[in-house]
Amino acid sequence: MRIFIDANIILIGALAPNSAARSLIWLSFYHQFVFTEQIEREVHNKIDEYTIPGKIRTKAKQEIQNFLKGLEALSIPPGDPRNADSVSNPYDKAHYSAAKESGCDCICTYDFTDFSELDLPITTPANLIQEYAVETKSSDLSLFFDYIGLEEEGTVLFIGQIIHPTGIGKILTARGFRIEPDENGYIVIKGTDAIKSNPKAKPEANIQIGLSIRYKNNFIEIEEWRSKTEEWDNPTDFSKRYLTTGKAKFHNPIRSLISGDKGFNGFVKHFGVHPWYHKDKSIRNSLTQLSLRPHREIWSVKQLIQLFKSSFNGKR
Repeated sequence: MRIFIDANIILIGALAPNSAARSLIWLSFYHQFVFTEQIEREVHNKIDEYTIPGKIRTKAKQEIQNFLKGLEALSIPPGDPRNADSVSNPYDKAHYSAAKESGCDCICTYDFTDFSELDLPITTPANLIQEYAVETKSSDLSLFFDYIGLEEEGTVLFIGQIIHPTGIGKILTARGFRIEPDENGYIVIKGTDAIKSNPKAKPEANIQIGLSIRYKNNFIEIEEWRSKTEEWDNPTDFSKRYLTTGKAKFHNPIRSLISGDKGFNGFVKHFGVHPWYHKDKSIRNSLTQLSLRPHREIWSVKQLIQLFKSSFNGKR
């Protein structure tokens, strides 16, 4: 397929090495990725909006070029905005027109709101990778992961099935506490830095669920999400059920181990980890697309740059 990549794909693919966007490089032999100079300029402008040391800025921009080179992405001519009357955002008019005029089969983006009512299909990196995994019958679980990282606030989203409530395995660990099911399947927060653990219900087994773990300001909430129609091929709405709430002192390193823990027993459709708190609307949208999608707000870009800065400093 010929695929037009949005600015957020380039930014995340360049700065987050464990993300699904970065993994699109694996598909460079399978798909033709394209972009415009306007898209590339938008990515550089986002980096220039923040005050960061010159060496890190230079390195970040180098990573953008390395990512595009790894994708073997082609730069295509800009589109004519006059051919996209149905698109409200002026920048997106040009992007959509460029994709249509160059014969693209779809647009790959994390921001569905910009292109939600167009006739050109929209997809995410995770969706493309999972389609590839299904077509090639790959058993590599990492193809279903979108792991950007965790910091002092974050969101973990698991979509799939577990064989037993205890089969989720260790969910999240930090220095001083961990989140995992007890012997009865209730998810608990325990350890020397665990302040409060209030388990309310066990996750359902042997049906497809979404399991979100969100934390901010040391408060933790763990919810189960189920399609109201019990259909996941084209779900439109979800019910939310609190499994556990609590509080703990967060200290790096913070890791999520779902699917990577030897105690996991189930099936994975998607596993996403992001270093910011996703609100309910974002979780519902992510469940619909079977992919945890980064926020469109500019502060998430700032968070990515901070993560890249930390990684850069750690390698020096």
